[in-house]
Amino acid sequence: MGTSRLSMFLQCSGNSNKSKIFPMLVGCALMGAVSACDRPKSDDALWDQIHAQDLRIDQLRDSIRASKTTADLTPADKGYSWLDTEVGKMAFSIEKVTASGNGSRVKLRVGNTANVSLEGVKLMMLYGENDAAGDAVGKQHEFEATLDTPVYAGAWSSVTLDLPDVPPAKLGYIKVYRAGINRIVLNPAYLK
Repeated sequence: MGTSRLSMFLQCSGNSNKSKIFPMLVGCALMGAVSACDRPKSDDALWDQIHAQDLRIDQLRDSIRASKTTADLTPADKGYSWLDTEVGKMAFSIEKVTASGNGSRVKLRVGNTANVSLEGVKLMMLYGENDAAGDAVGKQHEFEATLDTPVYAGAWSSVTLDLPDVPPAKLGYIKVYRAGINRIVLNPAYLK
């Protein structure tokens, strides 16, 4: 692009003395003079490029918002919830919830939709209580678990989690917000 917004501002203001830039910028921002500055006609192509970049940034923001960044689960759900990971989508569902000390023991199913097996999967979760309307109430707990067994390609695996401080009758939700993958393993049959 070559020309920065600052140099365009300096051309527009008619002043190229860089030692006065900060005071001028503060003064212009306070007076709103930056927006009143007419841009030279020769910079139309540059302004078009800036506008195109702004559109690309908006498109990236929209795609980030559209990605599934949390697998939301409740003990009452019988289905599964998706989470986008660095190797593709993973599915999660709650199989069973039982009491464990002052908390809950949860059998969680983890589905791997990728064509590679995953080892050392580290799940980062939030869990807590819901009110009668299904809204989160009280303290939100954070929990991490690393799976001891691989999650095989195209298959379900199960992991048992002991979640302290929230008994089964009060467990309202589990949100898996990250699944870090330590290692991927290709099927040896493909390597022959």
